[in-house]
Amino acid sequence: MRTSLRNKLRTRRNRIQRTRGPFLREALSALLLLSIVALMTAGMIGIFYGIVQAPYFGLRETVVRGCKEITEQEVLALAALRPSVSILVVNREKVARRVKQNPWVREVSVGLELPDRMVIRVQERTVRAIVKGKDRLHFMDPAGVLFKRVEKNDDIDFPVVTGYENQAAVDAGFMKAVAFLNKLAETKTHPNIQDIASVHLDPVAGLSVVTTSGLCLKLGFEKYDEKLARLATVMTDLERRTGRPRYAGVDLDDPSKVTVQKKEILGPAGNAEPSKEYRM
Repeated sequence: MRTSLRNKLRTRRNRIQRTRGPFLREALSALLLLSIVALMTAGMIGIFYGIVQAPYFGLRETVVRGCKEITEQEVLALAALRPSVSILVVNREKVARRVKQNPWVREVSVGLELPDRMVIRVQERTVRAIVKGKDRLHFMDPAGVLFKRVEKNDDIDFPVVTGYENQAAVDAGFMKAVAFLNKLAETKTHPNIQDIASVHLDPVAGLSVVTTSGLCLKLGFEKYDEKLARLATVMTDLERRTGRPRYAGVDLDDPSKVTVQKKEILGPAGNAEPSKEYRM
């Protein structure tokens, strides 16, 4: 029995000795392969950083396009690009976010022109109107966003929206006023956006518009295209018969009629003409 046990132990030892050699060789081969892969990876990383940091890709020129209200210098200051930085490592999304801090900027794209130029394309906001709040004026874009406070040297030749301090009026008619002004901006007939001096919001009466020629238009809350078409018919008739009055109140809110009241700014009291009604 002892002999049998010794034989079993001897057999197991021989088996281990036979398999140890191939196992060690395989382990050494795997370790060598891993070392080669690690060295190649480190080499590739080194080559990559060597390329992206090469002076060949150093920033030499930044081109800014699309500026009207803001200057190239303002854009470059916000972009804050270091001279000679490799354009391959610049975080362009961060650059775009910095440039968009200027309220005039609506969209920004930052591109590369290899080997050493960056291009910043700016899309500025369009002013649709000036909105008068409780104590300040703001520029409004076509989406109805109040994006910038009006300052001393800004161009203010835009329609003025009043009544914005009344929250009920804003809830009832502000976006209607935005849509109305956008529609006028697309048309070349009278009245168009250049003809509008102001738009007033009222929670009960809706929109009232004053044109640059003195027409005071009561438009209400809806169907502005139809009402302006009726206005054109009435004004054509008035001009044919009496000449176009410079100052007139025109009530277009009632779909069944148009009421025109000539407004005499100067003259003896009691001489104002009675209103005219046009049944539609």
